[in-house]
Amino acid sequence: MLSREAHNKLRRAAAMDHERRVVYVWGIEELGEVQWEVLLCLLAVWVVCYFCVWKGVRSTGKVVYFTAVFPYVMLAILLVRGLTLPGAWQGVVYYLYPDPSRLADLQVDPAQFHTYLN
Repeated sequence: MLSREAHNKLRRAAAMDHERRVVYVWGIEELGEVQWEVLLCLLAVWVVCYFCVWKGVRSTGKVVYFTAVFPYVMLAILLVRGLTLPGAWQGVVYYLYPDPSRLADLQVDPAQFHTYLN
């Protein structure tokens, strides 16, 4: 388990990385430079879309079957994986049976306040 200070440092590093790599928008007057990772991902998505509709409706139906079922399969796999981790059942019990006395605690976590402001 991370200490509170280490957790805050890690959170700040993740926020800086997000601002530096994801939200790299200067405005409409300054376009900035090309982000090659994003461009390659966009190209890959367009290639996949092209090959999905290349042979017409028959192959598109097969793709729809896959894309409709695959997320549920992945969720089931992740659920089983999560439930087999050590301490998972304590988390499930903590989630299903909350402690109502915690609602009277008026201390606000800085991350929650930051989320409220955004």
